[in-house]
Amino acid sequence: MRVSAMYLMRLTYYSTPSITPEHGGRTTALKDNLAASRKNNATSGITGTLFFNDDYFAQVIEGHRDEVSNSFVRISADPRHEDVIILRAEPIDERLFNKWEMGFASITEQTEALYRKYSASPRFDPAKMSAESLEQLLAEIAQSAQEQAKPEPQKVRRVASL
Repeated sequence: MRVSAMYLMRLTYYSTPSITPEHGGRTTALKDNLAASRKNNATSGITGTLFFNDDYFAQVIEGHRDEVSNSFVRISADPRHEDVIILRAEPIDERLFNKWEMGFASITEQTEALYRKYSASPRFDPAKMSAESLEQLLAEIAQSAQEQAKPEPQKVRRVASL
């Protein structure tokens, strides 16, 4: 889906996971989240990436402003997200994640090393990062995964968006 640049936007947020036994545990909740993403955003032209650890979801969503807004409304209403904080929402001329319907990454040695590059905090804490630092971290994780011939399951991989 080709979108006029003047209607493109990027939204960067983080939230606290609230995954209860009713959600089937973290693995099931993440799989369900990604399945819902495929359903909701496969044709919407949204790109971006999601980072997850035990303490936070952090995500960058890019696309047409209406689609990004609709996606964020769904995310904000999702009971698996608490304390949703928008770091930045702004028009953009081009995407950081133009090749990623939605990347996904979790904590690995590689992502921890990249995190330390973009933050002074020893643990992943998007509350202590600027939107630009978080976006660059996620872009570098996505780029690193793209350069790998066969990404490992716990590394960033191409999946549908949230």
